[in-house]
Amino acid sequence: VDLTRRHQTLRDALASSDDAVRYLAACFVKSGLDVRHALRIICDRFGLSPDLAAGPLDDAHYGAISAALAGNGRGQWGVSAVWQSYVDHDTWFARDKTGRRLHSPATNLPRYLRPALRLCGDDHLVGLDLRCSQLVFGAALMQGAGLAHYPDVALFIESACTGDLYRVTYAACHNGELPTEEQRDEWKRLIFQHWWYPNTHWQRSATNPIASLLTAAFPNVSDWILGQKRRAGYAGFPIDLQQRESEVFIDSLALALRDAEIPVLTIHDSIVVRARDEQRAHALLLEALAHLDLDLRTQVKREVYGPELLS
Repeated sequence: VDLTRRHQTLRDALASSDDAVRYLAACFVKSGLDVRHALRIICDRFGLSPDLAAGPLDDAHYGAISAALAGNGRGQWGVSAVWQSYVDHDTWFARDKTGRRLHSPATNLPRYLRPALRLCGDDHLVGLDLRCSQLVFGAALMQGAGLAHYPDVALFIESACTGDLYRVTYAACHNGELPTEEQRDEWKRLIFQHWWYPNTHWQRSATNPIASLLTAAFPNVSDWILGQKRRAGYAGFPIDLQQRESEVFIDSLALALRDAEIPVLTIHDSIVVRARDEQRAHALLLEALAHLDLDLRTQVKREVYGPELLS
């Protein structure tokens, strides 16, 4: 990660030679956060007194909410993101030099606070999120390498494109279902930590039960992953996928949205647009994803954000 990105300002982005960054910076200028609504979401989500959402938005107010969230990492992250970027206006906006991702206060905002976002003064927004994004880009590479004739690779590609990959892999490894969203998120974390992105030694280790289960269920996928890490290094593998993701969401989609005069916030593998622009934005997103040349249509998850949503 390029840690110097926080020193790059919104003014720098507005003067960038990168057309996509310049447009996305102009869109960000037209965005904002309903801070009071964000604080109400935090209080509601983490069981705090609703009185903490009121107050003068000063250091003492921040300290009171932070103290009430002591030991709660997700809550602390949310309050910090709100205060730093939208109360103190410490605004940074930059594209990193590794994965080519765009980083901004919007990308640093926890997902559960997105209902408090505003765009061009509009408080009814829609998020369009590519499901299983990094795995979809991996699936496209596997298909391009001619590996789809292997049954396990074909299953991987199909379930990644349909957004069903975490359920399918869990069922293959544990002969059971993922009953809750929290268990799905934990299984996703384990897949990335122990199979998809660790170094080759740990991925192949007999003491790594997660990778062992996934390798048994998806042997040719596992061999492909190891080959990518040998080629690019285990750190280079995720960077390569992030760069491919950024080419779609920033270099291609953002410019298409600019030409269609649709304001947008990009959040890595998702976009946020006004509800009135959803249909056109969705079509342009699918057009950008079509360049992956996958046989199956990728699945886009839709989330509606509005002031009536507390959490």
